[in-house]
Amino acid sequence: MRNYEMVVIIDSAISDEERDGLIGKLKNIIEKDGKVASLEVWGKREMAYEINHRKEGFYVLFDFEAGPKVISSLKQEIRMNKSYLRELIVRK
Repeated sequence: MRNYEMVVIIDSAISDEERDGLIGKLKNIIEKDGKVASLEVWGKREMAYEINHRKEGFYVLFDFEAGPKVISSLKQEIRMNKSYLRELIVRK
């Protein structure tokens, strides 16, 4: 298992309940075969450029330990749901 950091930008137009559900879904995917070390909610911020006609996004930082299967599951989940605007996963 390796250490990773992931920043996710979520659409700021969705409700708080939906956003919490999306964050929880990512956390559950990680915890199936890994461990979340920390989760920081940075909140709503203005983006440098528009993504899907949005000027603001809700930023969340995950610091976790997981195997390669978890990374592919996370990427698949983010690709399938249009409420996630962007993600960046970096190995530490």
